[in-house]
Parts: sequence; structure tokens; C-alpha cells
Amino acid sequence: MRILLALTLFSIILPAHAAREWVWEAALMAGTSGSDSFTESDDSDYTLDTDSGDTIAFTLNLLDGHKKGNKLQYELYLAQTNTDLELFDNNGTRTTSDMDINYYHFGGTYEFVVRDTGLRPYIGATLGATYFDPEEYSSETNFSMGFAGGLKWFANDYVGLRLDGRAIATAMDSDKQVFCNGGCLVKVDSEIWWQYQVTAGLLVKF
Repeated sequence: MRILLALTLFSIILPAHAAREWVWEAALMAGTSGSDSFTESDDSDYTLDTDSGDTIAFTLNLLDGHKKGNKLQYELYLAQTNTDLELFDNNGTRTTSDMDINYYHFGGTYEFVVRDTGLRPYIGATLGATYFDPEEYSSETNFSMGFAGGLKWFANDYVGLRLDGRAIATAMDSDKQVFCNGGCLVKVDSEIWWQYQVTAGLLVKF
């Protein structure tokens, strides 16, 4: 359902391209991620952390136009990080719960064309939602925004590789209790939670 909603958002821009030749790019990438620790309020019974995790990401880009020879693209970004939610009680005892962190983002990239090479460095920004889905506790959905930078390399007109680095800031409601199961574990005392991703994979143009 969430993927369908993201694709619906992406389709909003299609009418503007009805009279143009569409140039699409799709990439499937895998890599690793790290993150900040959660900041808890003083009256919480637990502290929270997340392990580094494995990330898989899918991007779909549509050419919007050119500016000074460089390319402006719309971007749909979908990603999932598999990690562990770590809980420490007041005695320092550690327990873990498997957790998926899903990202559903839409935004754009600015791609720099390096003439006479297949290299395409880029920067970008996206907006959307972060969905925390721990195995043993309630899920959480929060607004988030991402900042990207990377490099595309095309071996020919249609196939290449993409290296992507991304920092995603997820808004957290200060003093909100999160990850409940009968009782809530922690009251969060921070406004932003950061995750950092590095992925690479196959890129195709069509």
C-alpha cells in the first residue's frame, strides 16, 4: 500500500511531460547504514539505540530539463534498512528487537554532466515519510527529508552503475512515547533523528 501511495505521488508530475520525450532512469542498490542514537527524556525507563544495518534502495528518476548543460530530474526514492532496535534498562541490561526502517520519498536531483565521459556526479533532496517497524513493538510513522550526493557512470547509453550517499533526517515529536507493547518503552526528547546510507548498484536508462 505504501509503495502504491509513493507511485501515485510520482505520477502527479506526468502531465507536464505529455509533449516531451520521456527519459527515465531506474536503479536498484544495496549497501549499509548507520544512525544517531535516540535521545530520551529523564523519566524514561529505557534508553534506545539502533545497530548499523543493511539497506536496499530503489530510485526512479525522470528528466525534467536542462540547465547550463546539466540535468534536472524528479526522483522517487524507496528504501528499507534492516537493523536491530537496542534497549537498555536502568541496570544496563541490553535486549534487542528486529526492526525494519522504510523510507518513502519524492524530490529531485541536479546532475552535472562531465563531457566526453560517462561520469555524472549529482546532488539531490527529497521529502517523505519514515516508517519504523519493530518486530515486537508498535510501529511509528514520521515526516522526514533527505539529502543526497553521488555518482553515476554509464558504460553505454542504457546501462551503468550508481553510487549513492544519503543523510536522512526524521522528525521526532519531543516528549512523545514510542515503541509501545502493553506499555511504552521510551519518551523521546529530541526533534531530529539522523540515518546515513551508502549504497551502490545497477542503473538503467529507458
